[in-house]
Amino acid sequence: MAGPAVVARVIRLGLLAALLVAGGFVLFLAARPPLPASLPRADGAAVLTGGAGRIEAGFALLTENRVRLLLISGVHAETTLADLMRDSRADVPTQRVTLGRTARSTRGNAREIAAWAAEHRLARIVVVTHRLHMRRTMLELRRAAPALELVPLPVADPDGILLLRRALPEYAKLAGVMLGVSAALPERDLP
Repeated sequence: MAGPAVVARVIRLGLLAALLVAGGFVLFLAARPPLPASLPRADGAAVLTGGAGRIEAGFALLTENRVRLLLISGVHAETTLADLMRDSRADVPTQRVTLGRTARSTRGNAREIAAWAAEHRLARIVVVTHRLHMRRTMLELRRAAPALELVPLPVADPDGILLLRRALPEYAKLAGVMLGVSAALPERDLP
């Protein structure tokens, strides 16, 4: 059986680890992904599905001619472009939009985006996703397409509310990507 000094040391290390994790989480919530001073023109934009405002931001980039091509990554097999445009007020040039249907995770999004960018010989793309999801997305994209220049365009929920039920899992997933866990897991095991 461990002595009192060993138990006290383990408790102190556990508390220190908990404080580091909690402090990292607070920094994660407070940090904003870097935005360029002005959004440069890019060859294309890639929107990761899954939240409000993302697709509309991609449509705006396309209709304002900030990008030539748009990929919407992670689209469900039965969803059409018309479905995605239903609430859009933009006059979207549909011939310049690609619906990516293979991604089932952020790592899958990165592979889908990398393949699309290579197919169209794109050098710089704007990446559109939720601000909490941006750092993990950029890490996965840098692994999948290291030569591709990435410009982040984080989108926040319209109401601006950060819910713990959304932020805490994203923080844990980011830590996993930073530690290389996502690269070690098969695609089907990833959220």
